[in-house]
Amino acid sequence: IAEVHRLMRPVVADHDDNFPGEPPITVNIASLSFRQINFVIVIAGLVLCLVYIAAMPRQSLRTPWTDAIEGAMLMILIITFTPLSFTYNNCWLMLPIVVIVYFILAVASTAIQRQMAFFWLILSLSLLIFTTGRPLIFRIPRAMGNTFWCCMLLYAELVWIMFIARSRLRINAPDLPQTV
Repeated sequence: IAEVHRLMRPVVADHDDNFPGEPPITVNIASLSFRQINFVIVIAGLVLCLVYIAAMPRQSLRTPWTDAIEGAMLMILIITFTPLSFTYNNCWLMLPIVVIVYFILAVASTAIQRQMAFFWLILSLSLLIFTTGRPLIFRIPRAMGNTFWCCMLLYAELVWIMFIARSRLRINAPDLPQTV
């Protein structure tokens, strides 16, 4: 919600009262009305939820592994839809990260899948580096919503992993883990 407001309205995205010499930063790419912003938020939320529902396997194909992926995706959606989210909410990313690491180490059937998952994970987690510290160069990525984009990259990776798991379930692959 905050990310859409930052990008679609001319609002202050990063400002520190303790350092009056640094000007506030705005990062908007559009200037929409409050009503239009709410419409964008509802549409984006519906798209994320529909992707979540579309990624889930049928009841007969569910396994503990797909349940773990589903839970990880749900945790990311909870963080994303929280109206006032602070950095400590990112501790909820532990399950999604563990699920992805488990996929890399134990589930991925090809080297390409492992490499893609590892690269995707490193890319998303590298965005969290900008959350720490107070260097001036970190202000713009923080203002652009680095934690939000980290969550969206992790979410997209989990959707990809779920579709891999679903395709294996459809062909009854014996190498799909039954426990997590």
